[in-house]
Parts: sequence; structure tokens; C-alpha cells
Amino acid sequence: MKRIHLLFAIFIVLILFVGLTNVSAVDSSKWKKITVDGTEFKIPPEYENGDLYNRSYTKDNWSYFTIFSYKNDSHQEYHDFGYALTSNNLKNIQMDHIGNHDVIIMSRYISHWDYADYYIQIWFMCGNVTYQITQNGTNMSENVKELIKTSPKQNLTSQEFYSKFYNYQIKYMKYLDDLEWVNNDIQQFENQKKLNQQEQNDNMYWYLFGYYSNNY
Repeated sequence: MKRIHLLFAIFIVLILFVGLTNVSAVDSSKWKKITVDGTEFKIPPEYENGDLYNRSYTKDNWSYFTIFSYKNDSHQEYHDFGYALTSNNLKNIQMDHIGNHDVIIMSRYISHWDYADYYIQIWFMCGNVTYQITQNGTNMSENVKELIKTSPKQNLTSQEFYSKFYNYQIKYMKYLDDLEWVNNDIQQFENQKKLNQQEQNDNMYWYLFGYYSNNY
């Protein structure tokens, strides 16, 4: 839990030093448009022809490129954000401002037995809905910046935006505390069950031993 509290403290410090991103000129006038959970996005050419669902759009696989909506699901939102902020593969956190959007960027590293790569998670809002973009690599591409810049602006002020995600941290921390309590309770239950089982085994041993002694 100490590591989690430290990361939350770092997150708050970073908020105080949010900079402005100079987004270079990208011509997105001919980009294809898709709608994810009611919000229209312009998709860069390299991410076209992906799989579109109601709440998400994915090109190739989730860590290569994904747009995901948290509309009407605050539980998953605070859980995913809190988990992303505290997981071991987090490499860097950055706060920025792109167009009419505040953004939180987390750089991560994924490793499996046959696969290893870097990717970033970008948290931002369109209207009152939170979206997360996952993009392969270590830095946000200029095309993804343009995608965010041309998406519907957020309704929250910067202060309200960061307050929202700070509250998600608090909720996730409480979730972990509750989970820790439940796990401890379960562990106590399992320990007691083992003791009860051992007692039953001992009783059965002495019963059989007595039966054997009296009859043979």
C-alpha cells in the first residue's frame, strides 16, 4: 500500500506542472470518421479498417491501437485508471493539454513469453464521457494528437477534470483496502478450515486407532 500512496502523491505533484503541448500541423481533412459510443472521431490512415464495437474500436490488437469508452460505467473507469496507475509495468506519467482536452498519458511496458513491447494509455474526455486511447510505442504520435484535437471538446474545466481522476484514485485505493480486508478475512477462514480439517483427521485417526485396538 505504501507504493500506491507514493504513486498517488506523484500524480498530484504532476498535476501542478501540467504543460501545454504544441501540436504540429497535421492535415486530417481526408481522414475517415468512426463513431464510438456516440462520439465521432477522425481515424489516422495507419489505424483504419479496424474492428468497431459499441464501446470500442481496435486496430490489430488492443495494445497497437484502441479507443475505448467509459460511458455510463464509472466503476470500470476508476478501476482501470487506478490499476493502470499502480501496476508494475508503469514507466512514466505525463499530464498535458491538447486542443480543448486535458490528457493523462501513461507509458507502459508489456511482456509475455513470446511478446514484449511498449505502449501508452491516453485518458481524455469528450463532452462528459471519458475515453482511453491505447497506442503502440513510447510517445504519442502526431496523428493521435490530431485525433484528440479534432474530437468533441470536454465539458469539464481543467480543475474539474483532474479532480475527477483524483477521486477515482481515492475510490480505487478504498477498493484495494476493502480487497485487502476481504483477502485477510478469506485467509483467516482458510486457516481455520485447515485447523478444523486437521482436527477432524486427528479425531478420525484416534477413532480408527481405538476401534482397531479394541477389535484386533
